[in-house]
Amino acid sequence: MMFLEIFKISRSVFMYLYNEIKHYFKAPRVHAVAPMTRLACCLQILSNRMLNQNIIRQNVTICPQLSVSQPVVSRSVEMVLNVFEKKLCPMWIKFPSTEMEISQCKKRFYDETGMVDVIGCVTCLNVSVLPFINNQDRFGNDNGVQSINVQLVCDYDMRILSVDPRYPGGVPDTDIWSVSTERDELERIYRNGDKHVLLAHSGYPLEPWLITPFVLDESSTQQQI
Repeated sequence: MMFLEIFKISRSVFMYLYNEIKHYFKAPRVHAVAPMTRLACCLQILSNRMLNQNIIRQNVTICPQLSVSQPVVSRSVEMVLNVFEKKLCPMWIKFPSTEMEISQCKKRFYDETGMVDVIGCVTCLNVSVLPFINNQDRFGNDNGVQSINVQLVCDYDMRILSVDPRYPGGVPDTDIWSVSTERDELERIYRNGDKHVLLAHSGYPLEPWLITPFVLDESSTQQQI
């Protein structure tokens, strides 16, 4: 298979990730797993939705070119994701805070939609997890699948500005939003006399810093509209 088909990223992106994280791994001992192999294992798992936990437990080879065991894959995923979270995510996932960052986000939305003061969109995404015993009520989402409910904020170009993966699938989107640091920050800015706005779906509450769609009542007449 071609490199892009295996890892879903180009070689240049792969090497960028490798060069950014390799310094955080101890120098490999003889016969130890090299950082590049650990990165390849992790990306293979992340990029292939068909590789579920049952396949991994059966020691199925994740990638023929790697020929690594299930324990190596599990450890590699943990190690690489920890480095991603601590080192890479803060570099690339940042809620706009400087005047330049905010004005760029607002300008992009205004140029494309004509909407003023909008810096991004917020929503939640259910990510399936392995079932937890006796935790269906907390982690079960509306579809009966156990998951975590991840809040995401992105700009017009779909660059991720913030991620909050702390809540079980049974927690409503609006509850996550109500206690989020993003909401607190937007409210603080609004009360200080400025205005930055996020867009959200109709399930969210309408707030000075959060715009939701105008939903028509089926019984509304054209005159009332």
